[in-house]
Amino acid sequence: MSNFLNCHMQGVHSLSVGTTEDGKLIRMFIAERHHRLWQNSMTNFAKGVQSLAFHNHKSDITIIPLNGIIYNISLSKRDRAEDNFAFNEFIYHSAIVDSNAGYFSKTGNSLSMGVKRHRVSQPLFLEANTLHTISVPVNTSASWLIIEGDDADDDMDYISYSASDLSNWSSVGLYQEPTVQKVEELKNKYLMGVKI
Repeated sequence: MSNFLNCHMQGVHSLSVGTTEDGKLIRMFIAERHHRLWQNSMTNFAKGVQSLAFHNHKSDITIIPLNGIIYNISLSKRDRAEDNFAFNEFIYHSAIVDSNAGYFSKTGNSLSMGVKRHRVSQPLFLEANTLHTISVPVNTSASWLIIEGDDADDDMDYISYSASDLSNWSSVGLYQEPTVQKVEELKNKYLMGVKI
């Protein structure tokens, strides 16, 4: 099982916390108070700012909130052009999946879409091809579980859409392996009383 400090951005961590009965991975994500997930908002999308791109997954997932306030934001068709935002398309080469430093390559495609934002207060199921991102209010911490489900097609690309240009995004300082002590400290702080 793999654990990452500063997963995708500073202040967001990903810990493997177990598996389901059928062997699917359960991860806990933690957003500490200094995260930038709060930048995922309609106001910022309109300004071309986004901290975590809309992305798909290698399997269906279920998001289970643990602590704090978490919003799921997904792309949504809107009839009125003024309700849409411009997002550039990227292929994400995942540091988690293939053990290389993560990076984005621009496809040259873009789309104009609206967004739907709702608070995750109970388990939320998303199919693997669902494009979504997460938002957590500024200066707050939160944690949630991601439980993997059925695998996506093997030939599915990791597509990302972002209001920001991710061509120069750097994974320097990200995806750091924590010490055993740090993992236990984070689990004790954010997973207390939760049965996996």
